Amino acid sequence: MPGEAGSAYHGHVRLAFAAAAACLLGVVGCSLLTSLDGLSGSVEATEAGLDAVAPGDSGGDREAGDSGAASFCATQADARLCEDFDEAPLPGAFDSTAAAGATTTLDSTLSASPQRSLSVTIAPANDTTERFGGVDKVFALGTSLVSLNAKVHLVKVPTVVNEGPRSDLLTLDCGNEPNQQLYSLIVQARPTATGSAEVWLTSFTPVSGAVKYLSPFAAMPVGAWRELRVTTDWAKLTVTLEAIETSGRVVLGTGVVDPPATLALPPKWCDYAVGVYSNVPQDGWSARLDDVVLRTP
Repeated sequence: MPGEAGSAYHGHVRLAFAAAAACLLGVVGCSLLTSLDGLSGSVEATEAGLDAVAPGDSGGDREAGDSGAASFCATQADARLCEDFDEAPLPGAFDSTAAAGATTTLDSTLSASPQRSLSVTIAPANDTTERFGGVDKVFALGTSLVSLNAKVHLVKVPTVVNEGPRSDLLTLDCGNEPNQQLYSLIVQARPTATGSAEVWLTSFTPVSGAVKYLSPFAAMPVGAWRELRVTTDWAKLTVTLEAIETSGRVVLGTGVVDPPATLALPPKWCDYAVGVYSNVPQDGWSARLDDVVLRTP
């Protein structure tokens, strides 16, 4: 976020989640600080051997009144992790839940697949206090290719101020051991002057404080579901942001991954977080997230 040296969302997002730590959905001590003005085009677990999550099993009890129909995750047999938020309580298949200056709950009124979604609402703010909500999962990677999918429904985006108050939606923090953040890949969003929103890829390297915008900005609907997929190929050092539409996969942007030399390739451990994070003045963010899938083919 502009003018800051870091945000607690990105590096140990799970820390904010897990024990009241200070980092969620973003970068531990990382913020996407650089101004976005002029960047309208492309710019340059558990334990090792994590078992696949059983389809439809998020670790919670199914609530009374559920129809008993197969859940979304029951159809994702190849997923390393799947969470459709149809069972309670949170964090479900994730490790932890966090909320600071925000609410993180299950919502049964709006979902990409029945019965529920993850609802995150950030309160309006006039300062740069970190506010965030979401869930996260630490996992042993052990593969060069990882894809992260999440369906996102932006319910409310802030009014544009200057270049627009931005938020982090999806974050992948990686290191050589659990809870270590050496390099982060983040999907950010911001409102536009027309009342819609746009998303893009950013990377953050805590040791140097380097923030890089990896892709162009791409349109993101407000008031409608869109499935986003982030595919990282650590062997080729590329990362791609796609929208999964009924007509197929639409590439929104591709960037070059530039991890520090201290990071093992592929990384040994990564922390995947979904939610909403902001540390700039804004008049409120609200989003629903659903059908989160991690694959390591």
